[in-house]
Amino acid sequence: MEGYSDCKKSIFDRIKNRILKVHNYLYNTDVVTFMLCIILIQYLSVIILSPVIMLFPDNNGAAPFDPEESKKLMLIVGVIIAPLIETLLYQKIVIDICNKIKFLNNRKFIGILISGAIFGSRHTYSPQYVVHMFVVGSIWAYAYTVYKQKKKHPYWVVCCIHAINNFIALMIL
Repeated sequence: MEGYSDCKKSIFDRIKNRILKVHNYLYNTDVVTFMLCIILIQYLSVIILSPVIMLFPDNNGAAPFDPEESKKLMLIVGVIIAPLIETLLYQKIVIDICNKIKFLNNRKFIGILISGAIFGSRHTYSPQYVVHMFVVGSIWAYAYTVYKQKKKHPYWVVCCIHAINNFIALMIL
């Protein structure tokens, strides 16, 4: 039985080491590369987690917005207004509050998950979408935390990531 726990521990150590390597790379890269990597990680994580996300009910493929709406209005709201407001509410304020709570101050991962959960819970068009946006929100909260630690405009970095993501989504429609 001891060999099994050693193997399990070894797997978790390997995963942890790989995550730390990715984190160190992201932390030490320039802002443009960082943002592009975060967007790539966000899309890859949703693809990888698709089997789990698909366990949740869908709204029969209904879009969270009407594609017949004015593209200009959708562009203004989705690419400018939503990133500004949502980054403020769901990353900046939530993470700043978590950082002020003594228990959470040295447990950044919990603050990231709290931020992701709140972000996901506000995107309620379907249970699948809530889970999807929890993943995305957690990744964006991670990005905010990294740039807050670097003291290099975390709000604006995440706003840009969010805006680029929404722009890509709108162009696909």
